Amino acid sequence: RGGQTSLSIHSLNQLVKDFRHIMQPHTAVRLKERKSNKLKDFVVMCGPLGVSHLFIFTQSEKTGNVSLKIARTPHGPTITFQVADYSLDKDIRKFMKRPKSLNKEDLMNPPLLVLNGFNTMGGKSRSNQDNDDEANVEKVVVSMFQNVFPPLNPARTQLNSIKRVFMINKDHETGEISMRHY
Repeated sequence: RGGQTSLSIHSLNQLVKDFRHIMQPHTAVRLKERKSNKLKDFVVMCGPLGVSHLFIFTQSEKTGNVSLKIARTPHGPTITFQVADYSLDKDIRKFMKRPKSLNKEDLMNPPLLVLNGFNTMGGKSRSNQDNDDEANVEKVVVSMFQNVFPPLNPARTQLNSIKRVFMINKDHETGEISMRHY
């Protein structure tokens, strides 16, 4: 979490907690932040702790808008997303007839990453600079998400070890990216 206000807002705190559970087992679930912590404090510790990516949720004091920054350490790139809306784990459980809870065994392996709606092949001929820039941005986004999770080896991966799916979907019409955890 970043910023002074984010530490006092309960729903943002819960979003961070839920996101840490999604990213298990390769995350600091019990990380304690203080209001006095700066981003530099975390970046300095990335090398010794073997941290490759930082996910930083912030909330604007003026507008209340939530954003997510994903930074690859130590030399970047960094991408920023505006969070349009989100659902907390506890809210989803309220609407389910039979909510399933994750146990420790389910969190021992990272989720299977599914990327949908991204065009990184470059098969279409692009005639103007805007399309080239958009394609390069999309390649960076895809690469960033692929590098967050360990690569999947189909020959060695046991199907019964895959208990969760993390889907990232891009809507071609709006350009919005949605993330879901199953």
